Amino acid sequence: MSAKRSTQKNSAGMSEMCEQTQKGGITLVLGAGVSIPCGIPNWDALARNVWKVVFGRRKSPWDVPAESQSPREVPQFLPMVFELAYRELGEERFFEVLRECIYKKAKFPGNDPNFIHSSESLAVLARGIVQEYKRKTQSRIESIITLNADDLIEQAVFCVADAANESRQLSILRAIARPTHTYMNKLSPHPIPVYHIHGFLPSGQLKVFGSHFEHMLVFTDAQYWSTSASALTFANRVMASALSEGRCIFIGLSMTDINLLRWLALRTLEKDRDYAEAMRQYQQPAGEPIHFFDSLMRHGFHRHFWVRTKSADPTGFLSEFLDLRGVRAVEIENWTGDSFQKLMTKCFPPDELG
Repeated sequence: MSAKRSTQKNSAGMSEMCEQTQKGGITLVLGAGVSIPCGIPNWDALARNVWKVVFGRRKSPWDVPAESQSPREVPQFLPMVFELAYRELGEERFFEVLRECIYKKAKFPGNDPNFIHSSESLAVLARGIVQEYKRKTQSRIESIITLNADDLIEQAVFCVADAANESRQLSILRAIARPTHTYMNKLSPHPIPVYHIHGFLPSGQLKVFGSHFEHMLVFTDAQYWSTSASALTFANRVMASALSEGRCIFIGLSMTDINLLRWLALRTLEKDRDYAEAMRQYQQPAGEPIHFFDSLMRHGFHRHFWVRTKSADPTGFLSEFLDLRGVRAVEIENWTGDSFQKLMTKCFPPDELG
């Protein structure tokens, strides 16, 4: 694809994304890229750190000769590392080690006086969430799904809310790690739900969250399978609903997670079946071209967006594939400047309601 055509396609994707967000019903799907700039390790680094703490004297599965097959090529390698640690330590100590490794180098939003005004993606998201919360029933952000177990998104939102003199007693966000375990302040009539589909391990910085959340983590191999083997599991139901009924914006994700790709594949399969059935029943009006019907189907299907930098998909291969899954790639210049902030402002412009 030529540079000119790529630019035109990205511009069209941005315009479409801005148009879709104005319709509301938006789910923000957040990945590790949102928390990593604040010192939270990615999954690979976290697994390495846990291994060092638990099996410091054993040979690391990451330390293999270049010509040898790496254990990392084994499916579910990272969950296997966590499961070995879990079985070695026992539940209580495993939770302690996991929390220590997750937050050891964390830069908490409340400790940074410049956070609320920064162009860091987490700060941009927090300001947008607070703005939409103030729109009450007209909030364009309906829910948040995070694949992260940390509580930085909650911390960031409360930090911004405090600076805006919003009462901490009103729960802007409602943390959900399982359908039967939610934190919801009754003083707030319309909190935005945050679904931690890989479980939730609070840092302790926010006293409103109880310790019972840590028993719903999804880190070990057994835990991963228990959350994906059935269509009725919590994670499957939350993602299926967001993809089928809403509009998702993927932020801070590589889009290579196998479960995420499978969720998108299932939605595509359902679309293909619906399309085939509709075509069998479709009666083409006189003079109306068949491609008009195709356009309507495509427009309804392509309503999800992946915000990424060029380095996340330099050849465009993954973006092209995801387009078949109903996800449009929207490229920004970088995550460290104001590129993401400008995009979010276009998507969720402030108005008299916010």
